[in-house]
Amino acid sequence: LAVVLDEANDFMYCYVTNKIKKVRISTLTEVASLGETTHNGSLAIDTVNGFLYFMTAATQQVKKVSLSSFTVVATLSLTGMGASAGKICQIDIPNQLLYAGDNINLAKVNLATFTQVGSALTFTGGNLIINVGALDLENNLGYFVGHVTAAGPVHSWRVVKVDLSNMTQSAILTGFEGTMNGSTSDLSYSVHSAMLDDLIIIPIIVDDFIVGYDVKRFLYFPTYTTGVINNINIVRVDIAPILD
Repeated sequence: LAVVLDEANDFMYCYVTNKIKKVRISTLTEVASLGETTHNGSLAIDTVNGFLYFMTAATQQVKKVSLSSFTVVATLSLTGMGASAGKICQIDIPNQLLYAGDNINLAKVNLATFTQVGSALTFTGGNLIINVGALDLENNLGYFVGHVTAAGPVHSWRVVKVDLSNMTQSAILTGFEGTMNGSTSDLSYSVHSAMLDDLIIIPIIVDDFIVGYDVKRFLYFPTYTTGVINNINIVRVDIAPILD
């Protein structure tokens, strides 16, 4: 499943079983359906300009949908992509940029011209497979959640930091602060969303004097094992160590 909201116009858009559905929020009724195949979590919405974007599941394309007519109005074939499913679709509305990619590659798209900007970034780090991402637009950074493949459903998770200005990978974080259920050594392989909270600055006080500040910012993402009931973890990652 993937869901994005247009609250001002009382609509939400969700992907369910090879269809993108337009639903009126106030009545929870479906008003239109678009037969398209995308990967869970690869929807992005621009309510300011009236468009929905998604990464196709197999053809490595970004499609642009008019919210008013609910039809595909443009298709962009990305270069430098692999053969895996399109999974990442993160939007920067103020700068009219979209970051879209598959399991191992990430491309930048200029939405004003609907063209790819430069070459795609290929993630490095062993057998790293990227699943989802979240953007820190204030610092022009992206954080992308992936894992290093291992035998069975248990994988070693990673958070990759990307400088969006020049599309370079600059850090990989491996230490996780905690999970809601279970331990970080027993995380399953399915993850379809991620989000950043606001930057938290905590003063360090010694003898009634502020001697410094502790900076905290957390990335959250859920994981679950397909077909296993109640095997769900909420992972919290302190990304402050890789902010600098």
